[in-house]
Amino acid sequence: MSKSPSLTEPKERIEYDTPWPIVDCFEFPYKYFGYEYGGSDKTLLDIACGENRQRRILDPLFAEVTSADKVQDRTKGHRSIFKANIELLPKQWVEKPFDVVFSFETIEHIAGEKHVDIVTDLQIVSKGVVVIGSINRTGPSMLDDYEVWKDGKNPYHVAEYDHEAWEDFFRKHFVKPKFHCSIYTGRGRWQMSYGLWENGVCNYVVLPGLGK
Repeated sequence: MSKSPSLTEPKERIEYDTPWPIVDCFEFPYKYFGYEYGGSDKTLLDIACGENRQRRILDPLFAEVTSADKVQDRTKGHRSIFKANIELLPKQWVEKPFDVVFSFETIEHIAGEKHVDIVTDLQIVSKGVVVIGSINRTGPSMLDDYEVWKDGKNPYHVAEYDHEAWEDFFRKHFVKPKFHCSIYTGRGRWQMSYGLWENGVCNYVVLPGLGK
């Protein structure tokens, strides 16, 4: 079987021809953490949801799901929901925070000096937990016969973490972090590990929300 890039350039989205191990890589955390923290009385905010394929996974697991990828600003047009400024977050999110907030495969697209503010913003709009995930810089470059990123590098990532840097960052700046990593065992099989591992595919952290 020939090698195939996972996310075709110049855009970073799941496409109709994206290999299934790569699709599973992005959908697996929604399944795992959705079952872990979902409930018939729970609300979810899925930040930077992309093309929103995961709604078919999340809708049965939560009472209400809010998906957001871009917000409209009358003066600046569309821009990323991540603004590192709580005053610019939608007012209704702050006044009525969600039970659970997910943000997967997004923080690595933002300059590292903004990460503390970004994560704090996510905590403010959650009254329960925040789950953040990002690709592990030292993780496998191949899933079965497919490249995780074309030529082993994603040109859109500006601040990737390996498992040690991920743990150091969250322990230094936040209280009570809980760590996980996804592990691919082959032929479509995924596991979520407690703790972090050098060869994990993605790193995850669960933080308490700060919303009231």
